[in-house]
Amino acid sequence: MSIPPIEVNDIQATVLRPRPSPYKGEYVVLRIDDAVQGREMLRRIIPYVAPAEEWWVPSIPAWLGIAFSYQGLKALGLPQASLDSFPEEFRQGMAARAEILRDIGDNAPANWEYPFGHLGCACGVGDLLER
Repeated sequence: MSIPPIEVNDIQATVLRPRPSPYKGEYVVLRIDDAVQGREMLRRIIPYVAPAEEWWVPSIPAWLGIAFSYQGLKALGLPQASLDSFPEEFRQGMAARAEILRDIGDNAPANWEYPFGHLGCACGVGDLLER
């Protein structure tokens, strides 16, 4: 059985490639309250998400990487079968696993900056990198 090649055009650059040095980063945390509007936002920003194959010869002056929590994917309306395919640890979320991860005391979810650590948080996270 042969392993299919990795389609680096389908993978975000920030997943496979190191960040340039030096770089400037901005993080934006979004809550998705409406699946239709969330998917429309995603449709609009996907052209700005740098694929891994373009990392070293970019077609845009900055890169955008996005990541979603389990709650974010759920808020986007992913089918339950897809949501169920993720590992239990991802589905539980970081706050629910705080004890296991040793996020206790000063590092406990109750002390995390809002909106992190709140179970209802459905976040998309953007990372803009500039050279």
